[in-house]
Amino acid sequence: MNFKNLAMWAIIVVLTIGLYNMFKNPQNIKSTNNQKIIFSEFLKEVDNGRVVEVQIQGNNIKGVMANGKTFTTYSANYPNLVEKLSESGVSISAVPTDEKMPSLLGVLLSWFPMLLLIAVVYVLFLLANTFINKPVIKDIGTIALDEINITKSINQPDNNLTSSNNGINFEYKLIGIRAGESDSSVIVKKANKEYLVKLGDSLDNNFELIEVLPNTAVFRNGNKIYRINKEEAK
Repeated sequence: MNFKNLAMWAIIVVLTIGLYNMFKNPQNIKSTNNQKIIFSEFLKEVDNGRVVEVQIQGNNIKGVMANGKTFTTYSANYPNLVEKLSESGVSISAVPTDEKMPSLLGVLLSWFPMLLLIAVVYVLFLLANTFINKPVIKDIGTIALDEINITKSINQPDNNLTSSNNGINFEYKLIGIRAGESDSSVIVKKANKEYLVKLGDSLDNNFELIEVLPNTAVFRNGNKIYRINKEEAK
């Protein structure tokens, strides 16, 4: 995996963490508007008639002041708290402390928006990766063989083709062909190494791929022509 792919995956991880926090903390964001007060101050506000509504869940108390501000506090085992609140005209609601485990459907529904956004990010990553790694196709003309001064054509079954030009040996085997109008390429093999050569490119800076036919590849080195048939590649 190259650096470009690592960078893309790092972006996806950062976005995923950000999305997770965004969906996980909406209640926390909402709770930041609540003022946390100590229990003694809460009792003082009740006595002064500035508390209009409370919600009790175990020892946790949430409420609303007369000025519209919300607050939270934690009560000790204060006796007759409900009676005190009722005498002060405070609206009281209670929430059970034992919450049921969320159902599988509820969990899936709560996670669906984040999973959907992750899927969108992944699709965008695939599209970006395809665009970045899009091959560059050179527009070059096909050289007609009848316009070349062919002095030697070698077509041997074992593909051990030898050129007399500087003693260079052509020892490649043709194992794959992609023939097209402008994006032709071949795969050749030498020893245990494979090479992808596009039309117009040079192999080892010596053998230029000048033509790709359905089952044949033609290379040129100077004025020497080398033709390899795929059927003869073992």
